[in-house]
Amino acid sequence: MNVERWTEHFRQNQENRIEPDWNAPPVLPPAASHNHHDKPFTFSGRIRSVEHAVHGIIAMVRSQPNTRIHGAATILVLLLGVICGLARWEWCWIVSAIAAVWTAEGFNSALEHLADVVFPHHHPGIGTAKDMAAGAVLICSMGAAVIGLLIISPHLAGLRRMFFTALWMDCTR
Repeated sequence: MNVERWTEHFRQNQENRIEPDWNAPPVLPPAASHNHHDKPFTFSGRIRSVEHAVHGIIAMVRSQPNTRIHGAATILVLLLGVICGLARWEWCWIVSAIAAVWTAEGFNSALEHLADVVFPHHHPGIGTAKDMAAGAVLICSMGAAVIGLLIISPHLAGLRRMFFTALWMDCTR
């Protein structure tokens, strides 16, 4: 299916709300297809790639309310880790859990955005796909919370004991 036929097919679907042919292979317009094999590897190209990635992170944070929750949780856990003086191996687990949650949220946000662009009207199949991606973020977040509790709780208990022992000693003087 060439670009003109695809465009006409899409326009008819929008006007008549005809279900698209989901079994047809996707056809991208020529401007949207990328062939990275014929481009040389350059440092400036890598810088542009990083710029695009940072732009994507900023777009995700601005458009997804859950990223603000993930951001607050990230800052809280990092502060608690510094206060508790976590060991290097504990930091590895904490950073891995944080990275996993942010990565899952990024994939979820990208899937939702792409689905909304491709099919802006409600479609049960797309709704199910979005729910599955959100479920993956929830599973990842719950796993990260368990890792955080397993690592930070013993440190907080030790800090609590030290605080109350010092308070008790001051009160008995």
